[in-house]
Amino acid sequence: MKKNISKFLAFILSVTLVAAIIPAATFTVSAGSGVTEKLNALRTVFPNGKYWNHLVTANMPNGDVLMATNNEVAASSVTDYPCYTHSGSAQNGQYDCNYFDGGIQCFGFANKIFFDVFGVRASGVNKRYDIDNVTVGDWIRVDNDSHSAVVLSRNGNNITIVEGNYGYTCMIKWDRTISVNTIT
Repeated sequence: MKKNISKFLAFILSVTLVAAIIPAATFTVSAGSGVTEKLNALRTVFPNGKYWNHLVTANMPNGDVLMATNNEVAASSVTDYPCYTHSGSAQNGQYDCNYFDGGIQCFGFANKIFFDVFGVRASGVNKRYDIDNVTVGDWIRVDNDSHSAVVLSRNGNNITIVEGNYGYTCMIKWDRTISVNTIT
């Protein structure tokens, strides 16, 4: 009889411990969902296929000037037109790069997305180098440290990203899937 009571108490204790763990797992998923919701809300601010740039005018300088003066005035600007050049300075009436948190093109765009999600500048966050733990919202460098992006999701060894300036001058691209092994 004592053996049966001991087994029953062990069973009850096991069920209680499992039930205590479930809310913690749910909380973790909810925290990730909040980041995912913020990222998805940015799809309307920075639509896929648009360009993260601005029209150069007498009142709005080109990307080189914005970068030299740390001017983020155009950081939320998107247009329907690619940048005029990435090998020189755009002139009045041409489209050119935006600037945010120390960078233009892919670097500045990833910084802007990170800031809009977390409210802190990527330049002020401690870096970590454990690619095995890459998760939603992480700011990453890929392709031999030549390209910046932000992680939208992870499925095993594949991550889906949002990026600017991949393949086309300053074009915004959502949902490209790459291997986690391309992170540098």
